[in-house]
Amino acid sequence: MVDALEILWRNNWEPKKELKKHTKDIFDLAVRVTEITDGDHTWQGPYNILDVTAKYDIQLAENLKNKLYDREGVYNVSNSALKSILLGKVKRGTEVEQIEEEMTVYRKDYDYEGKPYADFYEKKFLVYLKIAKSDLYTTEQKQEAFLKAYEQVEEMIKNEISYFLRDEDFTKEKNDFKELCKKYNKKYIIPPEKKEQEHYIKSTKLKISEEDFVREVQSAATKQKLNGLYRRLGNYKNGIFLEQQESWKALVNKTYQIYGNIRLLTSLLKENYYPHTDFWTANSEYFHYAIGVAFQNVNTKTEMLEYLYHHSGHQGFLNIMKVCEVNGDKEMCVKLFKEFFGFCDFLVN
Repeated sequence: MVDALEILWRNNWEPKKELKKHTKDIFDLAVRVTEITDGDHTWQGPYNILDVTAKYDIQLAENLKNKLYDREGVYNVSNSALKSILLGKVKRGTEVEQIEEEMTVYRKDYDYEGKPYADFYEKKFLVYLKIAKSDLYTTEQKQEAFLKAYEQVEEMIKNEISYFLRDEDFTKEKNDFKELCKKYNKKYIIPPEKKEQEHYIKSTKLKISEEDFVREVQSAATKQKLNGLYRRLGNYKNGIFLEQQESWKALVNKTYQIYGNIRLLTSLLKENYYPHTDFWTANSEYFHYAIGVAFQNVNTKTEMLEYLYHHSGHQGFLNIMKVCEVNGDKEMCVKLFKEFFGFCDFLVN
């Protein structure tokens, strides 16, 4: 529901009063889910909502954070709650001194060996990095923030913390940090992960650019050629990623032009369990573009609707909301959101 809520915030598709109500309702729902489950995979729900809210309404995010503090106790709430607020304040250009004062509330926990957990340093790293990348601060402030972000990495290395900044959640931040290291003539000191190195080797050997693939699609003139392109696209080992809506438009239009239908496309979606999930392959997160293109054409819309009628699943609400977003269909998007919330509320309460 968090991603669905952000679609409404991002496009301002509901009045502010309604957006605030939706946010409070979903926050309460997320808290309720943590109460009725073991929390293993659900504890992050309230924090994810804080992340989204802080981007658009910092005061509301502060209120939700304080609500979490009142409920759990300040020292039982993850540093993620404050991190979301501080990143939201950086986005608005809040004074560095105020942000650093608030960072003193970060909790520093230790493992059984007496080593600090990475979380304390990682959250400070993220805030300082955000300042260093922002255009709302002076050159001197940004350089100083970078150096303090660098200090957090040095501290993690000095304390021999085994795992830090290591999963896919930090990929962008690590790339940003690497660029800043070059800019300020500092050695990039975050140790590489073996799995990252292996992925890089495999992808660089096999990857074909999106532009080259689209050119092949546009030049295809036979069913045999088009079938081959779909097979290549469907095989993740080929490393073909279509991240642009125009690329999917070229593929959908060519499919209909050659076949008079889009069965190859719906078969691709079915093989990847879409819209049930958008995690099956790297291309899954872009499949909503393909559906959006199909909806725009009267010749392909009915066939796509027929497919969706029989194949929806767990993430169906959210992924079709993404389709509505790219097509600018506000009315349907809001309707789906409300149906989605009603469904979740029914399951939880």
